[in-house]
Amino acid sequence: IDSAFGGFNNTDFIVVGGRPGMGKTMFSTTVTETVGLKNKKPVLFFSLEMPVEQISERVAFHRARVSKEDLLSKVSGKMDEAWGKVSHCMKEFIDSPIYINDKPSLSVHQVRAEARRMSKKLGGLGVVIVDYLQKIKKSNPRLQNNEHISECSAAMATLSRDLRCPVVVLAQL
Repeated sequence: IDSAFGGFNNTDFIVVGGRPGMGKTMFSTTVTETVGLKNKKPVLFFSLEMPVEQISERVAFHRARVSKEDLLSKVSGKMDEAWGKVSHCMKEFIDSPIYINDKPSLSVHQVRAEARRMSKKLGGLGVVIVDYLQKIKKSNPRLQNNEHISECSAAMATLSRDLRCPVVVLAQL
């Protein structure tokens, strides 16, 4: 992303769309790893689908460059080496400025309020990530899906300008 597009700008609103299993969450955890662990900037990750443990595990496995298969390996020493790498990366993750909110049914107003609160508390955010757009609770149950998506997109675009940080939102197609 950095070499192709010059990285993210402070007021970018980015929607990453794809079918299930196409790597949207992997992309978001890579952004989380780069911003939070490599660049040491605060990341606020809203995981409306997965619990915090699963997101943490994905970031740590990716950072350690190990797979679940490596952790279950029967090859002598390979499993111990893999667990050592993951353990180191989990400690690094715990000590990082990465904040994961895994409440499953947040409204767009709750997401914005939490992002503003955390930005004020931390003195700014490096990036806000929302996984994923269609899981954001409707503010009005009578809204059609396209109206709901439009409302959420406008609110997230405004949030990126207000907080002066990129907002990355995943969307399932």
